Amino acid sequence: MKLFEYDGKWDGYFEMIMGYQNKKILDYSDWFGIVLPWWKLSENHPNILNVYYEDIVEEPVSQVQRIAEHIGNPKDGATYQKIAEATTFHSMKTKKRVEGFDLQFNTDEGDVWKAGTPGMYRKGQIGDWKNYFTVSQNERFNAVYQCAMMHSGLQNMGNRYEWN
Repeated sequence: MKLFEYDGKWDGYFEMIMGYQNKKILDYSDWFGIVLPWWKLSENHPNILNVYYEDIVEEPVSQVQRIAEHIGNPKDGATYQKIAEATTFHSMKTKKRVEGFDLQFNTDEGDVWKAGTPGMYRKGQIGDWKNYFTVSQNERFNAVYQCAMMHSGLQNMGNRYEWN
């Protein structure tokens, strides 16, 4: 689902998104409006496990084990390793389709994403945003992030994962 038919450069897209952030109309919804309620709910609900992409990339086997144990389905180390290998970014980008699912992401790239773009799977690299954000854009986004995340327990996540 394309919410914006934007056909310009990153700098213009950034300005458009920053302009919309006050109106709560963001491409693919309002990230803050999705993350904050779930984060707050997770603080008092033991059934919710917060998992961070950076942790999965850096420690995939331990994160698979953490998830399995959280849902009460622990396995042996070899199974964790196999799952971690099957769910790497590279593996998922190569396979793209998920057998048995009829999701929007199981369509040809052109059906969901703008023609000529990499679709849902870009690079899978931690910190790739640094190749796009200028120093000024990063400072502006961090100000919005800090304001939105104030008193949430997430305000310092950028320091942990080098988002700033």
